[in-house]
Amino acid sequence: IKFAVDIMSTHPDSYKQLKENNSFIPAISKYEDDINSREYFFIPKERVIQLENGINNGDLIAITTNLKGLDVGHVGIAVKMDSGRIHFMHAPLVGAKVQISKEPIGEYLEKIKKHTGIIVLRAVEL
Repeated sequence: IKFAVDIMSTHPDSYKQLKENNSFIPAISKYEDDINSREYFFIPKERVIQLENGINNGDLIAITTNLKGLDVGHVGIAVKMDSGRIHFMHAPLVGAKVQISKEPIGEYLEKIKKHTGIIVLRAVEL
Protein backbone atom coordinates (compact mmCIF):
# COMPACT_ATOMS: atom_id res chain seq x y z
CA ILE A 1 0.00 0.00 0.00
CA LYS A 2 1.11 3.57 -0.60
CA PHE A 3 -0.15 6.36 1.61
CA ALA A 4 -1.01 9.98 0.85
CA VAL A 5 -0.04 11.53 4.18
CA ASP A 6 -0.35 15.30 4.49
CA ILE A 7 -2.47 15.87 7.59
CA MET A 8 0.09 17.83 9.61
CA SER A 9 1.31 20.12 6.82
CA THR A 10 -2.23 20.87 5.61
CA HIS A 11 -3.74 21.31 9.09
CA PRO A 12 -1.02 23.09 11.12
CA ASP A 13 -3.59 24.82 13.34
CA SER A 14 -4.47 21.41 14.79
CA TYR A 15 -0.97 21.04 16.26
CA LYS A 16 0.15 23.40 19.03
CA GLN A 17 3.81 23.39 18.00
CA LEU A 18 3.05 24.12 14.34
CA LYS A 19 0.45 26.72 15.22
CA GLU A 20 3.02 28.53 17.38
CA ASN A 21 5.90 28.14 14.90
CA ASN A 22 4.94 27.57 11.27
CA SER A 23 8.61 27.48 10.23
CA PHE A 24 8.47 23.73 10.99
CA ILE A 25 5.87 23.08 8.27
CA PRO A 26 8.36 22.62 5.37
CA ALA A 27 10.28 20.01 7.39
CA ILE A 28 7.04 18.23 8.30
CA SER A 29 6.03 18.26 4.64
CA LYS A 30 9.36 16.63 3.71
CA TYR A 31 8.77 13.83 6.24
CA GLU A 32 5.28 13.34 4.81
CA ASP A 33 6.78 13.11 1.31
CA ASP A 34 9.26 10.51 2.58
CA ILE A 35 6.40 8.45 4.03
CA ASN A 36 4.47 8.76 0.77
CA SER A 37 7.45 7.57 -1.31
CA ARG A 38 7.58 4.17 0.42
CA GLU A 39 5.50 1.08 -0.09
CA TYR A 40 4.06 -0.51 3.04
CA PHE A 41 2.69 -3.96 3.67
CA PHE A 42 -0.51 -4.31 5.63
CA ILE A 43 -3.16 -6.88 6.42
CA PRO A 44 -6.61 -5.76 5.25
CA LYS A 45 -9.10 -5.98 8.11
CA GLU A 46 -11.07 -8.65 6.22
CA ARG A 47 -8.04 -10.97 6.49
CA VAL A 48 -6.90 -10.26 10.06
CA ILE A 49 -8.88 -13.13 11.64
CA GLN A 50 -7.49 -15.55 9.06
CA LEU A 51 -3.88 -14.39 9.60
CA GLU A 52 -4.08 -13.69 13.35
CA ASN A 53 -1.98 -16.74 14.28
CA GLY A 54 1.04 -15.01 12.67
CA ILE A 55 0.85 -12.14 15.16
CA ASN A 56 3.00 -12.59 18.26
CA ASN A 57 2.38 -11.46 21.81
CA GLY A 58 4.10 -8.07 22.13
CA ASP A 59 4.03 -7.15 18.42
CA LEU A 60 3.25 -3.51 17.78
CA ILE A 61 0.01 -2.99 15.87
CA ALA A 62 -0.57 0.10 13.73
CA ILE A 63 -4.18 0.41 12.56
CA THR A 64 -4.45 1.84 9.06
CA THR A 65 -7.26 4.24 8.28
CA ASN A 66 -9.25 5.60 5.37
CA LEU A 67 -9.22 9.12 6.81
CA LYS A 68 -7.85 11.54 4.20
CA GLY A 69 -4.27 12.57 4.85
CA LEU A 70 -3.53 9.87 7.45
CA ASP A 71 -1.78 6.52 7.22
CA VAL A 72 -2.25 5.17 10.74
CA GLY A 73 -5.08 6.20 13.02
CA HIS A 74 -4.24 4.24 16.16
CA VAL A 75 -1.47 2.10 17.65
CA GLY A 76 -1.22 -0.51 20.35
CA ILE A 77 0.34 -3.81 21.38
CA ALA A 78 -0.76 -7.36 20.54
CA VAL A 79 -1.70 -9.37 23.62
CA LYS A 80 -2.21 -13.14 23.36
CA MET A 81 -4.98 -14.12 25.74
CA ASP A 82 -5.47 -17.51 27.44
CA SER A 83 -7.84 -18.42 24.59
CA GLY A 84 -4.90 -18.13 22.18
CA ARG A 85 -6.54 -15.19 20.39
CA ILE A 86 -4.80 -11.85 19.87
CA HIS A 87 -6.35 -8.81 21.53
CA PHE A 88 -5.35 -5.14 21.27
CA MET A 89 -3.85 -3.22 24.21
CA HIS A 90 -4.25 0.51 23.69
CA ALA A 91 -5.28 3.82 25.18
CA PRO A 92 -8.65 4.56 23.56
CA LEU A 93 -8.50 8.32 24.18
CA VAL A 94 -5.73 10.75 25.03
CA GLY A 95 -5.31 10.59 28.78
CA ALA A 96 -7.62 7.60 29.13
CA LYS A 97 -6.65 4.42 30.95
CA VAL A 98 -4.87 1.76 28.90
CA GLN A 99 -7.12 -1.22 28.21
CA ILE A 100 -7.17 -4.53 26.39
CA SER A 101 -9.94 -4.95 23.83
CA LYS A 102 -12.80 -7.20 24.92
CA GLU A 103 -12.80 -8.91 21.54
CA PRO A 104 -9.91 -10.24 19.43
CA ILE A 105 -8.20 -7.78 17.08
CA GLY A 106 -10.09 -8.93 13.96
CA GLU A 107 -13.48 -8.38 15.56
CA TYR A 108 -12.29 -5.10 17.09
CA LEU A 109 -11.38 -3.77 13.64
CA GLU A 110 -14.70 -4.77 12.10
CA LYS A 111 -16.62 -2.47 14.47
CA ILE A 112 -14.98 0.73 13.20
CA LYS A 113 -15.53 1.68 9.55
CA LYS A 114 -12.51 4.00 9.28
CA HIS A 115 -10.13 1.13 10.18
CA THR A 116 -8.86 -0.53 6.99
CA GLY A 117 -6.36 -3.02 8.39
CA ILE A 118 -3.16 -3.36 10.37
CA ILE A 119 0.58 -3.08 9.99
CA VAL A 120 2.38 -5.48 12.31
CA LEU A 121 5.78 -4.43 13.61
CA ARG A 122 8.03 -6.85 15.42
CA ALA A 123 11.25 -6.13 17.28
CA VAL A 124 14.01 -8.56 16.43
CA GLU A 125 17.29 -9.22 18.15
CA LEU A 126 20.33 -8.35 16.06
